[in-house]
Amino acid sequence: MGVLIGLMALAALGCWLLAAGSALELMVYHRRRDRGVLWYAVRGFAFWSRGNFGPSAGGAHGRFRIGFIGFFCTVIAMALLLLLLDEAG
Repeated sequence: MGVLIGLMALAALGCWLLAAGSALELMVYHRRRDRGVLWYAVRGFAFWSRGNFGPSAGGAHGRFRIGFIGFFCTVIAMALLLLLLDEAG
């Protein structure tokens, strides 16, 4: 079971890196001209709305969503697996 937890942690790390890299790409290359980097840094919810970025941000925005959702799904799955292992053992 330790190998399974390790693989899930590796998947969570990969998803987190995908989301963080996509968020950085969105802030640097696709942000709207009337908004600065600090505006995005203070308003994390802004990354969920496609309208907060320029017209060429479609791919990076989709990667951010996949990475963010994947990260939380793997973390929840790891927590549930650890709870099940604790009760079984």
